[in-house]
Amino acid sequence: MSTQCCLDIHTRRSPASRMLSSVALVLAGAALLFSASPSFAGTGLQANAADPVILSVYPPDGYHTRTDQLRMKILAYDREGIAAITVNDSTAQKCRTNIWLYTAALESGTNEFIVIAQNKAGNAATQVVTYIRNDDCRPPETNPPVLRIAAPEDYAETDNPCMYVYGSVSDDSGYAAVLVNTIPAYGHSNWHQYVWLRPGTNVITITALDRFRNSTTEIRHAVRLQADPDNDTTPPRIARTFPPDGFTTERETLPLHILAHDNIGVVLLTVNGNNAVHRFRDIWSIEVNLAPGTNDYMIIAQDAAGNASRQLLKLIRTIPRSIPDTTPPILVITEPTAWLVTTNKKVLVQGSAADRSGVALVTVNGITARGTTNWQQFAHLIPGTNMIVVTAVDTCTNTAYRRVPVIFDGEWCQSQKFEFMTYQLPYGYRGKPYSFRLMTRGGEGSVTWESLDDLPDDLALAENGQIYGTPNTTGTFDITVTATDSMGRSITENLDLTIFDLDDSLNILASCLPEVAAGDDCTLALPLRPDSRLVPPDIPGLRMNDRGEISGKPVPGIHIFTVETERNGQPTSERLFWLVSEPEQDTLSNFNLKKLKVKANALTAAARCDWNNKPELNSSTPIVLELGGFIAVAEKAAMSANGNVYRARIKTADQDARFTLRYRPGSETMTMTVRIKSGRNLIEHVNAYSTPDTNAARIYGKVMIGNEIIHISPTVTIKQTANRTCEKLVR
Repeated sequence: MSTQCCLDIHTRRSPASRMLSSVALVLAGAALLFSASPSFAGTGLQANAADPVILSVYPPDGYHTRTDQLRMKILAYDREGIAAITVNDSTAQKCRTNIWLYTAALESGTNEFIVIAQNKAGNAATQVVTYIRNDDCRPPETNPPVLRIAAPEDYAETDNPCMYVYGSVSDDSGYAAVLVNTIPAYGHSNWHQYVWLRPGTNVITITALDRFRNSTTEIRHAVRLQADPDNDTTPPRIARTFPPDGFTTERETLPLHILAHDNIGVVLLTVNGNNAVHRFRDIWSIEVNLAPGTNDYMIIAQDAAGNASRQLLKLIRTIPRSIPDTTPPILVITEPTAWLVTTNKKVLVQGSAADRSGVALVTVNGITARGTTNWQQFAHLIPGTNMIVVTAVDTCTNTAYRRVPVIFDGEWCQSQKFEFMTYQLPYGYRGKPYSFRLMTRGGEGSVTWESLDDLPDDLALAENGQIYGTPNTTGTFDITVTATDSMGRSITENLDLTIFDLDDSLNILASCLPEVAAGDDCTLALPLRPDSRLVPPDIPGLRMNDRGEISGKPVPGIHIFTVETERNGQPTSERLFWLVSEPEQDTLSNFNLKKLKVKANALTAAARCDWNNKPELNSSTPIVLELGGFIAVAEKAAMSANGNVYRARIKTADQDARFTLRYRPGSETMTMTVRIKSGRNLIEHVNAYSTPDTNAARIYGKVMIGNEIIHISPTVTIKQTANRTCEKLVR
């Protein structure tokens, strides 16, 4: 059965599917219970003779702070269960399975805390952490944060079970956290969160808290309208199962947890005809029996209107080993050496691990390392002594620990989360110039890039994240890239790059070079073939070297490069578009993206903006629409007799794009519609620049009319029917 994808924008309601951030916590708790169950270990031990394990203590050892109190979070595990955890002989409070919380009072200077975890058999594990309170800093400020709520309005109405709450916050101290109904929001200066709604009126409490505990609180009311089941035709969506498809176990029975969504609610969920039990919100559970080998389970979810969806789940039961493995892995740390003194903000930790049943996982300070038998991972340091803890776990959950102290003797500061914005790469074509810039956010200073894998032939990765060149090999290539900011923080992402054949019947809509800001020093690598000749435009402030790189401080606008070459003995030319934007701000005001719908092979968009005191359109006004890694550019158009309607069509072998702009003199507004059909999967192109979630994503792009520009970041969400997947952006 083919699957069709589409994206649709709504600007009033937030989708129920984007609330998975809270539901994922419930599944994570179920996963932790699942893995912690003694029968899952497969060891067959009747008595617990092993000590419990303190997996992590947060904040880590050597943490510096200015506050007189600190909330400690302790993660501990024992096969038979943790009975109690104490910190300096005071009992910690159990938060959830395997997690305890404790509020530590800090004196000025160094404070030592002894953490003891005791299991039900009386065995105990101990870990000592040291926190440092610095008083030689500026006195705390007393001004509360300034909290701004962009949405929702008070007493906003929706028929979705969750609502998108977002806004901004600022504070004199430079940092403020936002809580929405006591749940931390995502982001800092610009924040957002999703709130579950019950039918009727719901109270939403938004609190901003700065680092000195000054706070500001706002109240919003949201009214959830009950959906009409008589007119509902949308079937439920089975979002996730735990254990997942293909899970292997030695057990004869398993608890199966299923996450299923529906706009009016799932009323019945069966597994092979047996009714599951509704546990919490959209989570259902059932106990299933497993025969040796592969077991098939048909999951059917049904809503109150009779709509149903199905999903096949396969679980595999293996024959248990006769002799259980109780020996922990052999763990060796080769780097760094103990008591290493460094001025770097991070240090590479690497070594080896071996076990007769196989090493399943190696972590460095709780972060999964690359590799198992030979592993490595970076550990970030704070001023003073850092205790790096390395953990190796085998397939029978036996655990080995090693610690190595490292002294950081340099400057250090905290910053926002450093993360990728690029999760997919657009297609390339053999013999066609390729140019695409990888993006991150949250980095300090300049970000440099490097590839850990070989790129396809004739492609290169510049230090600014631009992949460029002309590929001559087809196929799908696995590329691992690492971005490093000026603080020394590194993040790594695996990307797939697909190169197709380019024949005489194929053309692509436009080639676009990475966007830069006007007036900034920049270097741009042009994707040129060895036999091609560049006809550069006359751009003030730029120069070009013999390697095809241009550098300097460009002026704003759309600059067009013409590349001349020969193809099948005939001279041909291609055009590369380079967008140089104004660095101060976007110039299109009151831009409203009213509709966006992207299927596998079609895209439709509609928008409106102010056009007061803007230049008149003419047949040579360029129009640019960019969504993620997809870009369409119209250079020439047909104008109406009164000059108020602009129509452009770009038609190639596998893509057909139509642009229509209408200027309304009375309201001084401009409306734009774009319709594109393509022989390729547009979803993969659109998702290239995005911040993904389980069933939603924020896509980054821009719209440019002449030299007027607006950067957009619409949020798309996913809805599924029995025959297709549909992603809609909620109004």
